[in-house]
Amino acid sequence: MSGLDPRGVPKGLTGTALPFRYNHINELKDIIAKHKDDLAAIVMEPIRDDEPEAGFFNEIRSLADETKAVL
Repeated sequence: MSGLDPRGVPKGLTGTALPFRYNHINELKDIIAKHKDDLAAIVMEPIRDDEPEAGFFNEIRSLADETKAVL
């Protein structure tokens, strides 16, 4: 994934949103490994049809705490 479709996003913000899929914690870990010093926040949207895997939210919280990113 290279980022979100930038339609409607100011050019200066293009590429600053780095999405990961719900329940795919390794995707977030890869993003953190590549962008740790520039990470400001982890933003999540609720998924109506999928239950979180065991420990998913706890891992997200831990990663946010470790990187000092707002969750």
